[in-house]
Amino acid sequence: MKYTKQKAKNIQKILFSYFLISAAALLILLTAIFSGVQYYILHENMENDILRTCTSIGNDIDLQISQMDNVCLNTINSTAIKSAFSDWVSADILSLPEQLEYQATLSSSLTSVKGVDSSIRQVNIYSMSSNKGYGAGNYTGVVNLLPAEQPWYEETIAQHGYRHFDVSQNFLFSRKTGTDSDRRYISLYRMYFDNYHNPVGFVEVMKYYDTLFLSAESPRSNYDLNVIVYDPDGRQIYPLTNDNKEEFNYIM
Repeated sequence: MKYTKQKAKNIQKILFSYFLISAAALLILLTAIFSGVQYYILHENMENDILRTCTSIGNDIDLQISQMDNVCLNTINSTAIKSAFSDWVSADILSLPEQLEYQATLSSSLTSVKGVDSSIRQVNIYSMSSNKGYGAGNYTGVVNLLPAEQPWYEETIAQHGYRHFDVSQNFLFSRKTGTDSDRRYISLYRMYFDNYHNPVGFVEVMKYYDTLFLSAESPRSNYDLNVIVYDPDGRQIYPLTNDNKEEFNYIM
């Protein structure tokens, strides 16, 4: 009888042990499943947030580039600007009143086409055949430079009227207006043509580099992101590295 009771107790202990083991295994399994589901949800949320943030940054940069390009195209399509600039460039001898009249026309026309968008800092127009140019914005006045000697010239020529980007190494315009002297610019260039489709000059629209990439510098995300922007050729354009600070080209 004692043997039977002892055997029953042993069976109960074994069954209870099996129950505990099974319960523990089930608990571990449920915990693993729950953790896996939570990880998947968190990972999915993170991916969606990063994708949303990157899409937002890309859209913001594209919008700003489109704004710059609209100013550039409006300048090229302005008969008044091109006519006044052509007359000013081609005139061999101008009296001071005539010079001031042409420059006043160019100043008002370029300022008007630049519009009220304060992020557009400068609009310049250059002659292909001379070193005479004129600008309005942070600096308004004569800009003496020969396009053929500029680093953006060949790429802009190669685009044959399509837009070309370059990071300016010239900080003249910032210093002259009392803003930060070391702020870098990004410039959009287009070559323009006469009525016979002969190239006659260039238009440059300038914006602060840090303004264009502000959304990349301070991304609106729930996560701590370091954003890197590449051009279509896979070259890093933001942030600038030691390799591309001296030379930067972005063709759209």
